[in-house]
Amino acid sequence: MAVAVLAYSFFSCSKQNSTAPVILDPAAYFPLDSGNYWIYQATFIRVDADVNTYDTLEVDLKMAYSHFDDSLNAHILERFVRSDSTESWSDYDVITISWTDLTMQWVENNLRYVKLTNPVFNAKSWDGNSYNILNDWNYYYTDLNTKFEIDTISFQSTFRVEKRDVKNVIQEQRAFEIFAENIGPVYEYYANFSLQSGEVNLGESKELILIKHGVE
Repeated sequence: MAVAVLAYSFFSCSKQNSTAPVILDPAAYFPLDSGNYWIYQATFIRVDADVNTYDTLEVDLKMAYSHFDDSLNAHILERFVRSDSTESWSDYDVITISWTDLTMQWVENNLRYVKLTNPVFNAKSWDGNSYNILNDWNYYYTDLNTKFEIDTISFQSTFRVEKRDVKNVIQEQRAFEIFAENIGPVYEYYANFSLQSGEVNLGESKELILIKHGVE
């Protein structure tokens, strides 16, 4: 069974015409306040062609701000999943976020990533994996202060963090994330596939689309 490489969702970004340099405060694009929550439409795909595995899982993923942990000097966010809006939420995992003067460090599955750096300006780059054992990934900012649209949802002021864009005869790796002012992360795409004869042979992908956010 042949499986085409998953294409990430279509969207549009309307860039501003101003030539003045844009410098943004990353904290304004990921508010960490008591009661904040984000609900995503999440799609997970896993492929292992050798054992005829082609799995797609679609769920709602909720991320909710829990508290600030003084012992860790970190914000704690809890995540939950449900199959659809008729079901109750079930525990998924816990994220910790630490801000320094220059970086936001995000810990997920015991791996620490440099998710954002301060300040935000176009083409600024850093190694997102500098605090973990994974290979270096060159993150950089792009599409600053732009409108982002996906499906019927629109966000007025966003920026994009490009994480990975590699494609050759044996692999495809694609990863990026979009943040909206006064909201937080609104879209994330990650794919890591091995290819064989131009088709996906092994790997996984994840797509998160923000569908609801607020304070509770």
